Amino acid sequence: MSTLLKITGLGKLVSFYRYISFNGPGVVKFSGVGLILLIGLTHMYVFPEHFEAASYIGLSFGALFAGTLLSALGILRGRRWGWALGSVICTFAFVAYIISRTLGLPGFGEAIGDWAMPAGTMAEIFEAGYLGLHFSVITGMNVASPDKRDWHD
Repeated sequence: MSTLLKITGLGKLVSFYRYISFNGPGVVKFSGVGLILLIGLTHMYVFPEHFEAASYIGLSFGALFAGTLLSALGILRGRRWGWALGSVICTFAFVAYIISRTLGLPGFGEAIGDWAMPAGTMAEIFEAGYLGLHFSVITGMNVASPDKRDWHD
């Protein structure tokens, strides 16, 4: 990760993470699990209406929910892949929402310009929060699994 930050120049932009750290692994872990489950539940809340509008969107919401459950399980067990899977899911959902509201998706043209959907707004907030939390774990600002980081008191 540090090599990527050096190459892109983002290292200087986010260098604050070296000077700030929080030692609350339980809070970080359960915050990640809570956020990823809220993302999955928000998408399942709107599953029926999206399935009627375009079945592939409804099916993708179902797959997203299954992925969030798997991600939450991975995070609870202290696995890095759980966090990574959650970030992939959040990034995909975030970008798909933006595309559906700007360019539109096949068979779901009525969503273009409909930014006032409360469930969509809440899902975007949860996704951004999860991505921010995962970024803080990657950079070392927050610790999710102290035993994996060789932290000893």
